[in-house]
Amino acid sequence: MSLINTNHIFLDSSSARIVNGTYEFNLSPPIQEGHLQENYLYVTEFSSVNTLLNINDSNRICSITVGGQTYDGNLTSKNISTGTDLATALNTLFNTATTGNVSFAFDVNTLKMIATHNANLPMTFAGSLFSDMLHYPVNELIASPTTSSQAVDVHRATHNLYVSIQEISNSVIHVGSADNIPNRICKIPIVEAFGSYIMYQATLPIQKALVNGKMVNTLRVRLYSDDGQSFIPPRFTMTLAVETLQAQVDYENLLHDPLEDGHIVSRQSKSLPYQNGNYPDRIIPRII
Repeated sequence: MSLINTNHIFLDSSSARIVNGTYEFNLSPPIQEGHLQENYLYVTEFSSVNTLLNINDSNRICSITVGGQTYDGNLTSKNISTGTDLATALNTLFNTATTGNVSFAFDVNTLKMIATHNANLPMTFAGSLFSDMLHYPVNELIASPTTSSQAVDVHRATHNLYVSIQEISNSVIHVGSADNIPNRICKIPIVEAFGSYIMYQATLPIQKALVNGKMVNTLRVRLYSDDGQSFIPPRFTMTLAVETLQAQVDYENLLHDPLEDGHIVSRQSKSLPYQNGNYPDRIIPRII
């Protein structure tokens, strides 16, 4: 396969239609695939303001049970920048006489959270905030005070931004990462603070993905955080590159009727006789 052309597509979310968290971009002209050609897509540039929330619908609802009484907590969806800020938010929910009398303190030296009941009664935690972010055992009795089993990372769900495009082949092998985000074409590390701009420029090696279809008139783009939550910023811009590859054609005898959608199923050397008795002299192009 040889590269014959590279085109660029400039996307601005302001001109897209948003359907259930997916951005739909109409392409004119479309991405087209000619005879014995394949198109490959990759992201070259991306920019957006960082409005990712580490307290969101996936983790903001939690509860603590003490003395047979369950106290429900519902954190506000927002960005919490430090463990100390998270402790303050949890104390507002649970450290009163009517909400459990459980206090939280963040140790800045170990980066662990300490939870204490005022009468040292055993506690039962529930919710992904306690299990995934604070690293407490959940749905079982634990003694008071209790300390996180490992360092607390309040940004665990917002380390990266993932770009997913439905019109590409899903060639990603998932190993329990990024919540199995489908059709992933790009992972953008986030080093910018909340409210700052996320800036990305592709560096080698570039991840390229095969475009599905002979003609693509619409690209459906979705953005995800590390926990699989859809990200819908006020606006983003992105540049895509489309590489068109052309197959080089040579000729050799083939074992079967093999040329279907530009792919060869089986081949044999030119020096060997053709094995198909119905077409002993047939010559069929070989895709290189």
